Amino acid sequence: MPKPEKFSATGDAYIDGLLSGLRWSTDSLTYSFPKTVVAYGATYGYGETAKGFSGMTTSQQGAVRSVLAAYADVIALDFKEGSESGADLRFARTGATSTAWAYSPHASAEGGDVWISSTSGYFGASAKGGYTYLTLLHETGHALGLKHTDEREGAFNALPTDHDSIEYSVMSYRSFVGASDNGGYRNGAWDYPQTLMLDDIRALQHAYGARFDQVGEQQVYRWSPTTGELFIDGVGQGKPGANRVFMTVWTGGAEVTYDFSNYQTDLMVDLAPGAWSTVSQAQLARLDVRVDPAKLAVGNIANAYLVSEGGVDNLIAAAVGGAGDDRLSGNTADNRLTGGAGDDILDGRDGFDTAVFSGVAADYSWSRQDDGAWRILDLREGSPDGADTLIDIEQLAFADALIDLAPVALVGLAHMGEALA
Repeated sequence: MPKPEKFSATGDAYIDGLLSGLRWSTDSLTYSFPKTVVAYGATYGYGETAKGFSGMTTSQQGAVRSVLAAYADVIALDFKEGSESGADLRFARTGATSTAWAYSPHASAEGGDVWISSTSGYFGASAKGGYTYLTLLHETGHALGLKHTDEREGAFNALPTDHDSIEYSVMSYRSFVGASDNGGYRNGAWDYPQTLMLDDIRALQHAYGARFDQVGEQQVYRWSPTTGELFIDGVGQGKPGANRVFMTVWTGGAEVTYDFSNYQTDLMVDLAPGAWSTVSQAQLARLDVRVDPAKLAVGNIANAYLVSEGGVDNLIAAAVGGAGDDRLSGNTADNRLTGGAGDDILDGRDGFDTAVFSGVAADYSWSRQDDGAWRILDLREGSPDGADTLIDIEQLAFADALIDLAPVALVGLAHMGEALA
């Protein structure tokens, strides 16, 4: 069995606030789903094997595999199924608790084991976005060395209160920033995180290293407006229990495009690391159905914080808007922003950024405004690309031409569908 090891705090409260100071000294762990207590030996833990023991259901096992895949997506740690008794992480049910618990990295046989209740009614359907899925994300975090957000372990202090909610970490017991942790979560039944969240990913990557296994890949991320499921290059990543989108994206170093062309809503898309995008109010998680049903998550999709290693990073490369009046904001990369239908605002921010249009250059007029922004008008019948405002955009991409705005800006010209030589 791998050995646990201690490591030092970083001094960054938003990282240290989730770490216990313990991790597994390996790049690969095994897991299993014991069916009998024999797998645990004669003496074990706090009575888990003696009271109400049972193996996990097929649905729960599927959720565990999904959770382990979510961890493996963001950190340099692999998970492989092993023997029932000899696996590093063992998942089962017990009547010794009405909720769940897990053992942190430890040299004892219990180290890394995860238990959920076999007797309470909390653990029903196991789809993403539900309480069962959140619990498995949370308890697996403990098994890998994460602590609760409000706990202190030596130099590893509590997470700052402005991030103490499940919007930032699955290790929090607060549904939203400022909520009480007494009385449990206040979320709706399917309004829990569908992935590890911003601070979880950053803390885990400090402990185990970031996984960059998609370098050189070009990938398109698209979400369903009717189910909330994420599709990567057309492959579904697992439908949540209800039509919600509540997740954090780690690209693994791929060149990723967010494609929201199937949305009819007014989008607020932000590609900056640590930023949130809101694509549908209807798909926002309900965080306080008990007291304030209007309390919604800060956004639908968060971009993981920036990690840069050896010239590789996790910046989102491009975004495609939908049918509404969208705002698409870039990051420090050379972004490609496509507004699509509607009157959109495209803000490239830093980098050499390109606004993409569906027609040929002669189909548009463009002119520099007094505030420095560019106004681009689609002259075709029905104006399928609308009238867009461009901020910090350096290039226009039409079906037949690439036009550099920099020299135009210097001479202050207005153009009516003229391609520059």
